[in-house]
Amino acid sequence: MSPSAAPSPARNVINRFVVPLGAMIIAFGAGWSIGASHADTDWADATVEVDGTAATFSLDGSSYQVDGSLAAWVDTDGTVQRDSWPSCLKQTAATTVPVIMATTDVDGTAVTTVVAVDCQAS
Repeated sequence: MSPSAAPSPARNVINRFVVPLGAMIIAFGAGWSIGASHADTDWADATVEVDGTAATFSLDGSSYQVDGSLAAWVDTDGTVQRDSWPSCLKQTAATTVPVIMATTDVDGTAVTTVVAVDCQAS
């Protein structure tokens, strides 16, 4: 068995710093481009009618009901709130509010729900 040569100092620097740094830059770039491609593309204006803490959202000829709380909503300051009732959804006449809808497959059936509401526009 022949003795193996120790890696050169330059090779050691490349392996310890340059390769991980390159991987982080590539991962950051990929995440950035994916995020940028989805930014502001999923918001749609829905008509909403509120009755207490229940709301009916109408969008593209379909209606979607939410009762109790929403997974996420953006308040008037731009802060994301979670698992609560949006402050802009009050018992008033029908109004328009930006929403994000998501469709999920549940045992072969497409189920569409309201995922988020943007109260900044209200």
